Amino acid sequence: MTTERTTALALLSKESFLELVTENYGDNATPQFQQIKFPTSGSKSFVVSGLSGDETVEHLEGVVIFHHAARAYWHTAFSGGNLPDCSSRDGVVGIGDPGGACARCPYNQWGSRANGPGKACKDMRRLVILRSGEMMPIILTLPPTSLRPFNDYAGNLLRVKVSIRGVLTRIGLIITKNAGGIAYSQATFRSVGKLGEDDLVAIRALAEVMTPMVRRTAVDASEYNDGSPAPEDPNAGQEPRGG
Repeated sequence: MTTERTTALALLSKESFLELVTENYGDNATPQFQQIKFPTSGSKSFVVSGLSGDETVEHLEGVVIFHHAARAYWHTAFSGGNLPDCSSRDGVVGIGDPGGACARCPYNQWGSRANGPGKACKDMRRLVILRSGEMMPIILTLPPTSLRPFNDYAGNLLRVKVSIRGVLTRIGLIITKNAGGIAYSQATFRSVGKLGEDDLVAIRALAEVMTPMVRRTAVDASEYNDGSPAPEDPNAGQEPRGG
């Protein structure tokens, strides 16, 4: 792990954050989180929306304040805008058709995908990322082919007793190929800075506020990337333990 610099995020207090959210969205409103669409095959950049329009960046840099499993399933082929017939905000219970316990769902079994190896129900992981200079985090949803690199990164931090919330994480992209020679984009992760103690305390307080807000955000078509092929290895989409 690299800790090249100590990073100051100039975070708002929990009270100031909630006050600003109320001023912008009104009472009892859930703020909208910007969804960063994971790029399709052959791309090594992300598209981020800002006040001046869309910006193409080679990497995302910020603190992963929270992450959780998610799933999405379509009865018919995904066409780019249709909402999932069934989705899960925690990777445990599906909402919709067929719904119910994900562990027992036939669409969550290896080999259920109609057009190749993999599962019909898509495993994903939402990363809630707070970038320097911003108070509202963005959401990047990882496809199955990027779950293992994230799991490895989280495990490397754990081995040296460092919380993923205590470092500045840089997320990049590489182009790789599956056994069939199909190219796809895969996320990379590395630590590029260590948070000061004050920022870490503030991040944990912010995570307490943000977690239920993110959990209420439904899984939608913008989080689905149909450009990355399913992994051949049934364990390649392994999800990190915990969140």
